Amino acid sequence: MKQIQTWLLLAALALLLLPTSLLAAEHKAESSSIEVGAAGMAVDDEVNRVNEYTVVRDDDGVNPYAKARIEGGENGVYFDLDARRMSQRDQEYNLEADFNRIFRFDLDYDTFKHWLPHDQLDYMRATMKTEGQTKPGSANPAIYSEDLVPDEDFFIIHRQFETGGEVQLPSMPNVTLRAGFRQEEREGVEQVFGISHCSACHVTGDAKNIDELTTDLTVGATGKFGLLTVDYEYLTRDFEENAGDVNREYLLAAKPVDGLPTADFATGRLLFEQQNGQLPYENTPESEKDSHSLKARVDLSNNTVISGGYINTDIESSKKDTQGLLLSMN
Repeated sequence: MKQIQTWLLLAALALLLLPTSLLAAEHKAESSSIEVGAAGMAVDDEVNRVNEYTVVRDDDGVNPYAKARIEGGENGVYFDLDARRMSQRDQEYNLEADFNRIFRFDLDYDTFKHWLPHDQLDYMRATMKTEGQTKPGSANPAIYSEDLVPDEDFFIIHRQFETGGEVQLPSMPNVTLRAGFRQEEREGVEQVFGISHCSACHVTGDAKNIDELTTDLTVGATGKFGLLTVDYEYLTRDFEENAGDVNREYLLAAKPVDGLPTADFATGRLLFEQQNGQLPYENTPESEKDSHSLKARVDLSNNTVISGGYINTDIESSKKDTQGLLLSMN
């Protein structure tokens, strides 16, 4: 789906970016501009500090870029195209068209990369006693933390394709029909954190793959009947998570050191019920949403407006099927 959308947009751009002289000869383009060049960047420190949202490129180096703007029209048909491609991870396209004020069409596509921070978790061990500092039989009171993926880069690649259209028939000039489609993708890796059985005495940082897809479909209508304006819209949304779960090994609680009274010393301090083995955490539930929205407005004299609205939404989530961990009652 991603490749198909990208190639369709590039093909449309190539067709519209005809030589300016040819368009002028046919008297179809009113104005156009094309800019090409090269841009580069270099980062000495953390890229998520100075290039959190990619502007030129997502890493050190130089790459060519192109920008274009074409607008024009003839015989009641008008179009406006904006295109910008800085790099593979920084692109934006927008196309607007109007056909005799009966049908209006809009298409947008953009993609960018968002660099996420990486917490090394080393500050949590600031008061941790090293070997030789603890007295025999005494426990170490500090929190222990561990970064399981110290060399991992965390980022999210956003891609969004959105299109919509409106129809206003000459036989019904007071009624406008519309429909829209939006698809958003989030793909990358983010940092997640987990804790052990015993409150937060052992904190770990790990990597979680992100592969999310949100699809929206909307249909609606707006009608103007004298002083009354009525608007209705239906939205259906589907959210999918295609990445796997993140797991953590939870061992049976036991005495931290020999000499303590009993094993109940450990089990009595569990944050949640005793578990043993691999358990998932940081799950992202999938969901489906259907929404009906009805709005009405009455324009009266003396700048007086009476308006009201009604929304009915039904949401189903896979979170209800997820087996969680129960809090310990000890």
